[in-house]
Amino acid sequence: MIVRECITRLARQFERVPYLWGGAGPNQDGTFGFDCSGFVIFQLRPFTLLAERGDWTAQQLSQMFRRTTSPEPGDLVLYGASERKVTHVMMFLGGDQCIGAVGGDRRTRTPADARGRGAMVKTAAIGYRKDFLGYRNILAAAEAR
Repeated sequence: MIVRECITRLARQFERVPYLWGGAGPNQDGTFGFDCSGFVIFQLRPFTLLAERGDWTAQQLSQMFRRTTSPEPGDLVLYGASERKVTHVMMFLGGDQCIGAVGGDRRTRTPADARGRGAMVKTAAIGYRKDFLGYRNILAAAEAR
């Protein structure tokens, strides 16, 4: 339970950080920001829940962890057209709340772009999007396929 608490505390420290397409923390050009999967990766790596290197999308993250119907803080919240078309990922905080990088897309490449769109790390209700798919347990690896 301590890992989950630490992960969600860390995640909350990044509220209001800009959404940047392809962002996973500090970038080589000196900017700092996240896209949805970059935010999740940044939170999970310090706890060795992901390999040191990798290029994971929301779809790939959804396949790495086991499904759960009883989410706990830190678990992944998935959105998309289907299990085979996961397009967005956030982290579960508890209750009906999640946190993640929202509001941007591939055109959101600078902090100014993000400000103009209101795109940043935010908390939201799970149902803020209509394409909610389910949860993944960050402490349970998916079975090999």
